[in-house]
Amino acid sequence: MAQPKGRSGNNDPVKKESATLDNRQELYTIIQRYNDTIMEKLTIDPRSDTPIYQQIVDQIRYMITTGALQPGDQLPTVRTVAQETRINFNTVSRAYRILDQDGIISTQQGRGTYITEAAIENESIAMKAEVFIDLTRELIKKGKQLGFTLDEIMRMIQEERTNERTQE
Repeated sequence: MAQPKGRSGNNDPVKKESATLDNRQELYTIIQRYNDTIMEKLTIDPRSDTPIYQQIVDQIRYMITTGALQPGDQLPTVRTVAQETRINFNTVSRAYRILDQDGIISTQQGRGTYITEAAIENESIAMKAEVFIDLTRELIKKGKQLGFTLDEIMRMIQEERTNERTQE
């Protein structure tokens, strides 16, 4: 008995469909692996004076500034971030909305949320300075929590700077 036309050789629609599913699965796996990497880098401190939504915004901006996130990179969904970090869905949504309004990300319904090309331009030197100032404030705050005065913190920074120069 002859095989039905289209069911043999390379024209087999079942094989084509299977190959398409394999490609989709491979793409999903890459995106999932990447999302896991972002989730590992996202650190939320519920005791911080900085609101949680702002911590998310700041960390995503920082990842863009340092090159950990590039234009075209896909972010995890709001739901995924909320579930993985155990943060309220609305809080994560607020962070994404702020990033979207600032032109840092673009959400395409049915496709996902991506870092925009404009993100790199937006996260230029001014953003790097802002990130550095935030880090400096956090360093001073933590130093004070440890019992150091501002003068002691500045002295330690100066000593570290001197040590670094001698290593060059």
